[in-house]
Amino acid sequence: MLIQVLSRIQEIKRRAGGFRNIDNFIAMIYLEAANLVFVLPT
Repeated sequence: MLIQVLSRIQEIKRRAGGFRNIDNFIAMIYLEAANLVFVLPT
């Protein structure tokens, strides 16, 4: 399980290409871990 979490974090780092600060990076990890689905109005 720990390996899966670490691989998700590495994927976020690669996809993001850099964050302005560590707080934004941590927020992105929480958002990815929550598996939220956002429905946009059309």
